[in-house]
Amino acid sequence: MLEVPLILFLVIVAPIWIIAHYTTRWRMAKSLSPEDEKQFGDLWQVAERMEERIHNLERILDRDMIGPAQRMYAESMKLSDKWAREFREFWDLPEDFEFDVPTPEADLALAMLAESRPSAEAIDGQSPS
Repeated sequence: MLEVPLILFLVIVAPIWIIAHYTTRWRMAKSLSPEDEKQFGDLWQVAERMEERIHNLERILDRDMIGPAQRMYAESMKLSDKWAREFREFWDLPEDFEFDVPTPEADLALAMLAESRPSAEAIDGQSPS
């Protein structure tokens, strides 16, 4: 008597249940988990920032920017060795990279600074002879 329900269960219910179970598992495996979606979103943002940085680096290397911006960078690099070094390091530029634009304001500022600096004799308390 118990054999008939058991046979019905094994022939009809169990296969349907197994197919439904594994179909659900297959669908879940096909989709991304919330953690995977977050990681994918983070990677997408990193890729977009990297693409923008590469584009900007190409523009810098090609010197493809408006004149005032080139002059601003050239003057900044001329006035501050530290700034120039950090700029080159940030953009992975060669050590000898410079913008090929005139920098009259920076040249004037450097000349004025050189004139206003006291000489070594004045610092030591000796009068220049």
